[in-house]
Amino acid sequence: MKCANEVLDKNLDYGYVEKFARETGDLASLSTVDRQVIAYGVNQARLKGDMDKLRKEPQPLSEFRPRGYKADFDRKDQEDGTWTDSDEEEEETPKQSSGDDWDVVP
Repeated sequence: MKCANEVLDKNLDYGYVEKFARETGDLASLSTVDRQVIAYGVNQARLKGDMDKLRKEPQPLSEFRPRGYKADFDRKDQEDGTWTDSDEEEEETPKQSSGDDWDVVP
């Protein structure tokens, strides 16, 4: 038989997961089952005394830049001088029809 404290801890862990997901902006993308599975992991960490291994707050958001980004930026700029570091979308290259229902991009 489970004691009331164990049930309370599970509710506490589920609340911990919901709060954390809300702070990271992931709450809408996590299903109820996802949150329950994560809460079970938090519950296991609590029972083993490993709560210090879990983050208390989410990491601050930062812009993702893949490795080698700077090298690609410099290489592309040297090739044609048109590389820009902006959010503007590039103009789409017009497609030419070859007559066989396949589009050809020059």
